[in-house]
This record gives sequence, C-alpha cells and structure tokens, in this order.
Amino acid sequence: MADSVTAEITETTSYSNCVNCGKYIETDLKGKTLYCCPDCTEKTGKCGICGKFYNLEEMHIGSMKCKIIFDLNKKGFPFIRQTKLNLFIIGNPFIKTELISQRLSLVLKLPVFMSEQLRIENALSPEYLKERIDAKIKAENLSNYFVFLSNSNNIDFIEEMKGKFQFDRYIIISNPESVSEPDHLKFQICTECGNINSFSEPDYEGKSECLICGNEFFRTTEGETSIQQKLKNFRDCENYLISSFPEKCVKFDFSDITGTVNSIVKYFIYT
Repeated sequence: MADSVTAEITETTSYSNCVNCGKYIETDLKGKTLYCCPDCTEKTGKCGICGKFYNLEEMHIGSMKCKIIFDLNKKGFPFIRQTKLNLFIIGNPFIKTELISQRLSLVLKLPVFMSEQLRIENALSPEYLKERIDAKIKAENLSNYFVFLSNSNNIDFIEEMKGKFQFDRYIIISNPESVSEPDHLKFQICTECGNINSFSEPDYEGKSECLICGNEFFRTTEGETSIQQKLKNFRDCENYLISSFPEKCVKFDFSDITGTVNSIVKYFIYT
C-alpha cells in the first residue's frame, strides 16, 4: 500500500524554479504553476515575441532583439519585417543626421519624424509635436513606433519630450574624437529654413532638396557663429542625455552615412 502511495506522489509531483525570482518550488503537474507566490505573479510579464518571462520592474534582457521581427525572403535570407522600437536621435550638426535618420528608418521599417519638419511659425512644443505625430500615424495607417530626430537641439525641449513619449533608446551621433570641426569647413545652408547639411542626396537628374522644407536652393558658408552655436547646443544636449538616461543612451561615431546606419542596426540586432 505504501509503495502505491509513493508511486502516485512521484507521478504527480514535479519541481521547478519560479520564473520571476528563481526560487525552487514544488509543483503539481495537474495544476502546474510558474510562480512561487502571488507577488511574483503580479510582477512577471511574458515577452510576446520570444516567449521569455521577465520581471516587469526590470528591462527584459532580450527586449531590443525581440522588438525587431524578421521574415525570410525567397532565397532563405532574413530581412526585417517590423520593428517595435521608438528611437530618439540627436546628431552633431557637422554631419548629415537627417540623411542618417532617413536611411535608418528605411532599414528598420519605421517612419521618421524630424522636429524641424514639424515646426510651424517657430513654435516648438512637445504637445504640438505629439498631436502632429499622432495625426500622421492615424492618417497614414502607421504603427506607433518611429524614429524621431531632434534637430532642434534644446535641452528644455528634450526634457519635456520625455514626458510625452517613451523612447527605447537615445541615439547620439557624433564626430569621432580624432576628427575636429575646423572653422574653415564649408556647409550648405538652406536659403528657406536655415538648416545646415539637410539636403538630400542628388537624384538621377542631379537635383537635391532640403529634407526639412523641400527647398532646392542653398548657400555655402564657412564657420559662421550660428553654426558654432548649433554645435554648442548639441554638446549640451549630449551631456544632458548621457547624465539623465545612462542606461538608454548609445553613442556612435560618424564614419559615413551607410557605415553609421549599419553600426546602429548591428547594435540593435546583435547586442
């Protein structure tokens, strides 16, 4: 009789670890539980992509990779089908951050919004930008994930933005320390909106236009005071982001447009 009871217990009893805290627990196979207590049950989430359990109070260790969804093409090679990330970008004004953001949005299958594009009559507020972004997402049937380029480098604006949007990563694109920004370098300045280095790459007819306002005309300048001020504003914003969001900030050195985009994509896929 004792042997039959022991056999029944052996068949119906199992052991595992709580998926939240790892505590060793005894489970009943007929009503198997994943948690050791109600508190762990409330604090645990399950990734809808990779299926892993994680503590809701902590960042899912695979969250970055799991938010980039792949499919296979006809030749069996993977390609990005969907990206579930909200990315915030600021860049050194001496490089073409608009082109980098545009190219990155194409690779990650995300729409791109630029603060200077959304500005009207010099009014720049997070409330207004959120309204414009929400309206564009609804009108064009876009997802709620996007790349946001802050080419209005202003600390107060960025600080207010964090209260309106939840960004997964803050991307900072800077010149490498070995490359200086000499005053004698020439820059393209849009004759309409005044942005520098914001012109698209030439098309098959050799034409390019400002990615901010669509203007086709620019003038060249050599190290104007306004450009130096833009650089100072960028560095102030860079320091603010790094000190405020050290766990979410990622810094990339600019090489060229393609190389920089590849570095950013590799970070999200392989890190």
